[in-house]
Amino acid sequence: MTESVPGPFFTTATPSDHIKEESTSNNYYIENLSEKEIHSFFEIDATSEWIKNGRHRRIALQFPDALLPYSERVTQLIENKINEKETTNTEKKTFVLADTSYRSCCVDEVAAAHADCTALVHFGEACHSAPTDKIDVKFVLGNMPAFIEEFRIELQKIIDQLSTDNIVLLMDSCFAHEQKKVAAAIKEVIPNRHIECACLPSETDLKENRKDVYLGRQIPATLRNNLPVDLIFCGFPNSPLLPVWLLSYPSCTTVNHYNPIEKTIQHERYVYYRSY
Repeated sequence: MTESVPGPFFTTATPSDHIKEESTSNNYYIENLSEKEIHSFFEIDATSEWIKNGRHRRIALQFPDALLPYSERVTQLIENKINEKETTNTEKKTFVLADTSYRSCCVDEVAAAHADCTALVHFGEACHSAPTDKIDVKFVLGNMPAFIEEFRIELQKIIDQLSTDNIVLLMDSCFAHEQKKVAAAIKEVIPNRHIECACLPSETDLKENRKDVYLGRQIPATLRNNLPVDLIFCGFPNSPLLPVWLLSYPSCTTVNHYNPIEKTIQHERYVYYRSY
């Protein structure tokens, strides 16, 4: 079976391997977060603990445009946490990165180095297009609310419209913390199909299996082998990830898009016309 490789337009070796950034209507979903939601979405406690455990003194905080309005509050919360019980001589300092060298999904090691930072916290979608071995990096993808029960109900509406023996689950990164539960729900509702997840890569995956990572996801074997699959996508209605994914992996015969915010699912057959 021939392994599926993304076309030359979507390179896998340079920072141009990223999800196209657009001004979409998705931004309003993350506007006006409450104080509690800010703590959860930006993983304030876990991020602060990571900084303290690494004994970092100068830390870059990289925000995409959509999350930049929260940068001041996030910076305050993190600095308060990491400087608890610290003296003036050991005070830790953060630096906000916004106008990045590449796209916001790429880790901007260059800008962090200009501020003599030894660590960088990257908020939002990450493409993992290039190794980040020059600086310690923590990826904070965002945590949107749970939606499992509603997803299970909606999934039952499109079972009869699935056309292959294989299902691939793809999720926008801020919903990916629910991926194991979503996959379990799919197996429960559709028990007779082979299910694979396009998972967010671990540090080990990035070091040892980077060739199987594309658009910030581990590519399932069914797609690498160009087998027909039904794609179940959980994400924002205008997610920039989905169209790039479909262009890169045309063996997705149906697209079943669950919107976790509106709690709705949309089924479409996908036809890709390749020009030779």
